[in-house]
Amino acid sequence: MSKTPVTIITGYLGSGKTTLMNELLKQNQDKRIALIVNDLGSVNVDSNLIKSGNVIENETLREMTGGCICCTLRDKFMSELQQVAVTGKFDSILVEASGVSNPTGICQGFMIYEEQQRDMAFYLNNVVSVVDASRIFTEFLDDISKKGNDTDDSDIVNLVMDQIEFCNVLILNKCDLLIKEDLEKVRSVVKGLQPDAKLIEAIQGKVDTEDIFNSNRFDFYKVLSSSTYQKSLDRDQANEKNGMDDFGITSFVFKERKPFNYKKFSKFLDNYPKTLIRSKGYVWFSNKPKIMMLFEQAGKNLMLTGISEWVASYSKKERDEIFSYYPKIKEDWDEKYGDRNNELVLIGRDYNRDAIINSLNDCIDNRY
Repeated sequence: MSKTPVTIITGYLGSGKTTLMNELLKQNQDKRIALIVNDLGSVNVDSNLIKSGNVIENETLREMTGGCICCTLRDKFMSELQQVAVTGKFDSILVEASGVSNPTGICQGFMIYEEQQRDMAFYLNNVVSVVDASRIFTEFLDDISKKGNDTDDSDIVNLVMDQIEFCNVLILNKCDLLIKEDLEKVRSVVKGLQPDAKLIEAIQGKVDTEDIFNSNRFDFYKVLSSSTYQKSLDRDQANEKNGMDDFGITSFVFKERKPFNYKKFSKFLDNYPKTLIRSKGYVWFSNKPKIMMLFEQAGKNLMLTGISEWVASYSKKERDEIFSYYPKIKEDWDEKYGDRNNELVLIGRDYNRDAIINSLNDCIDNRY
């Protein structure tokens, strides 16, 4: 029996995922398409909208509520896909992910399941990210952010960036809400962040379905390495010069083993360079030497999040056990700092690289 292709539709709340899915179903009524809708709440509003559109019969719709298929519902989601696919009734499975789901986690679920199941009846076809062009313009681009927005939505914007960076099809939706010049700015930034994805401009989710339903097989590692962020890391590791892409966006990597001084780093963030579009990486501070911090910036939005402890902060017995499972950690192990390291990828246009590096160096706590 041939395997059933699965297409994942991601995108933040209000980007137009449900509208897109309705359009795809309307245009493919001759195909047998199963639908799985994921929603965090106990009442799945999106699936109700799809049902009310009378474009599919109820038995082809599966609802997953109370969590995200990228994490808490991932195992259940894989089992659900298998149950649908083994019936052999469908030409394709279309999945609308929760607006707050991370596509990387979803795709990792496919890889893990494939390793565990020899009789996997489905495969990942495409990961489609739906982006609200109007919202990107008004809430992200630097020249617009000067108007002011007091809403603390750093986590939201960074999630949207993650959804842009990890996909192989990008749908720039609601393009009719922007004038030509502003749309070009959005297009340039989005394509600069994920240059290898197929970019489709849309109004009310209307697209050529051949771009969505095709015979491709999603390549996890190719997509993972295709974002400007990851390419910058790869070039840095290969000691290659970071060049300018077709959209005028350049990048560089800042590395330093010594910790940042938290107060100095905070002051740097207060005057963060407006020429930087996107920054991401791991840092540590002298006042909290055990904690690995994730730093993310998207436009004017900045966020620091503690995500785990550095391996170097564990006891020798615990470290040795970790090394036995993950020997690659030792490849970049420093005699003094262990795995502690500041490593930031900074992406932008027309920035002063030397000035930014000097500012970051000024934040280093040289007592360590």
